[in-house]
Amino acid sequence: MNPVHLFWLKSLAFADMGRGRAVREAGLLTQGALGINAPAATLRDGAVLLLAITTSRTWKDAPTEVKRYGSLPLYKTTGHDPITRTDFDLDEVPYGFEALLVDVLTDLLEHCGSRREARLSLLKVDRSEASPEAALAFGLYKGETHTKSFFLAFKRPIEWRDAVWESGQMNDIALNTMADLLAPNVAATNRARMQAEHENGPSVPPDEPLPPDEPPRAGKPATTQTHPEAKPRPV
Repeated sequence: MNPVHLFWLKSLAFADMGRGRAVREAGLLTQGALGINAPAATLRDGAVLLLAITTSRTWKDAPTEVKRYGSLPLYKTTGHDPITRTDFDLDEVPYGFEALLVDVLTDLLEHCGSRREARLSLLKVDRSEASPEAALAFGLYKGETHTKSFFLAFKRPIEWRDAVWESGQMNDIALNTMADLLAPNVAATNRARMQAEHENGPSVPPDEPLPPDEPPRAGKPATTQTHPEAKPRPV
């Protein structure tokens, strides 16, 4: 295993022990045997664990906070060109408004990775009782050249904000390590699905999610609109 992967896997495991147990007992992780007989982790499991670590102050809060922050809808997207240092209108993010944070994070874990064209760069939450918010960021690369950045903000319309709140944040190394660790499970699942389709015929609609080797790409025009109540917020 890559030494960086090993270091961050140990860090995630240490930070996650109590929270992982709490969200598993709450039914938010794949159920099954423990230890060497445990079922393979899914993309959704990875998203839940990342949210459990980032959103909750204590392990006891993890199930409630994962549900609360994971259900925040997308309200604003921003594109940035790191070469020209200019923003641009988005036409490459296939997520419409009302897409939920946990679903978008799950999808990005499938398409991103530390050495792939698409790479996660940030997961951040503003912990607040009155106005919880979250942000996801990822970039597109050609080799090691960073060509585009995408910032996705999640929140619900609110009438007032807390005067004081705190943030939880996870960086690119931890996020892409999770994606890399899940990649073999995703590949195995896809092989099993393809084998089943070969034997029994297609079992999924033709507009199924992108295959794991492709980065997020252009969505419908409606997905690039700015929410009428949205205001830019730094990530």
